[in-house]
Amino acid sequence: MAMTVADGARRIVTVCAGVQPGERVAVLLDDDVREGVAGALADAVSAVGAQPVLHRIDLAEAYDDDLLGHDVMLGLTGSSLYHSDLGRAAAARGTRVLALTACDEGTFSGGAIEADFAALEPRALDLSDRLGRADAIEVTTPRGFHLTADISGREGYSCTGRATTPGSRSGCPDIEAYIAAVEDSVEGTVVVDGSSTPYGLLDEPVTITVAGGRATDVKGGEHADLLRDFLDANGPDARTFAEFGFGLNPCAKVIGKIIEDEATYGTGHVAFGSNESFGGHTRAPIHLDLVYWHPTLTLDGVVVMRGGVLEV
Repeated sequence: MAMTVADGARRIVTVCAGVQPGERVAVLLDDDVREGVAGALADAVSAVGAQPVLHRIDLAEAYDDDLLGHDVMLGLTGSSLYHSDLGRAAAARGTRVLALTACDEGTFSGGAIEADFAALEPRALDLSDRLGRADAIEVTTPRGFHLTADISGREGYSCTGRATTPGSRSGCPDIEAYIAAVEDSVEGTVVVDGSSTPYGLLDEPVTITVAGGRATDVKGGEHADLLRDFLDANGPDARTFAEFGFGLNPCAKVIGKIIEDEATYGTGHVAFGSNESFGGHTRAPIHLDLVYWHPTLTLDGVVVMRGGVLEV
């Protein structure tokens, strides 16, 4: 039987957020989100005996400190609650934070949300641990993507799709491992053939030259023009290399929605802009994720992922 929006909302509330009777749950939404999806989440929260509190918010603006008093925060917003000041502050106060970035009825009714999050969690934790213990990273793809960087002293992170312990935060239905490289050490060529945060699926690859940890050139047709303009509009720090990430959710597909695209097993993603929320040194107005297919990941000379498939 096909999953419904209500089924997906129930799974997010019970499995991914672990909401318990009597808890207060903030459901954040903005103008990019359909209220029906927020309503489905609120109904699922009520169904387990918890109290949903809907808040309309702009994550780019200052937040009300009253938002920090909830047990759980569900960020059903167009931009990521995970990377926001509010998301970090709420987690620091013990709130369980789930970023449901740009999720809609389709996200709730199948695909990535159907994953066995508990069973896949060790995979994400293991790869994030390997990233955190490595000094050097190299990533290649058959289409000419080739980056090298220093990641010594940087912590590996994971999104498990769940936030069930106090102070935990994750994207959902995202499952991935990721790391912020030493910013000025990143060198090489990015070839994006999947999707981008603001503009969705690519109709042709985009090639980005990275030198000294900065995007110095963007080529590849109309999508490249849009990305170049987007970077230019958000100041010089927007061009700073922010992240290496690797999708680990076998139920996800690249569909043009970043929360599912970057989770897709068989893909990698890089980001430019802000990375201070996961161990980097860049604070920028944006965090631009770019998804590509079939990464081969080498850490300290050892291949741990080949063509998007884990070797270990």
